[in-house]
Amino acid sequence: MRPPVRDGGIVSIGEWAVDRARGQAVDYVLAFTGGRPLASGRPTIERPDVEKLYEEYAEQSGFVLRATAPDDGPAARAADVRVFAVAGGEAVEIAQPEGL
Repeated sequence: MRPPVRDGGIVSIGEWAVDRARGQAVDYVLAFTGGRPLASGRPTIERPDVEKLYEEYAEQSGFVLRATAPDDGPAARAADVRVFAVAGGEAVEIAQPEGL
């Protein structure tokens, strides 16, 4: 996952997620910071690059979540945001790149 981006008071998280076991895009994506919900949404963005890897079920696997971030605490740093893909009632954390 690309690192979340903070622009002023807004944190944006954009990436893609698929459920390879079920052969479909995930049901939804959740973002947390400091153990509290930050944003949620469904993958609705077309990702032809992902579709090439995972067939047609991955066509709309992209997502962008945006949320207002507090001025202090964990969400003040975009790197403190944790993102989970939810599919079939199970949540799996989407890993951030090393070094954040």
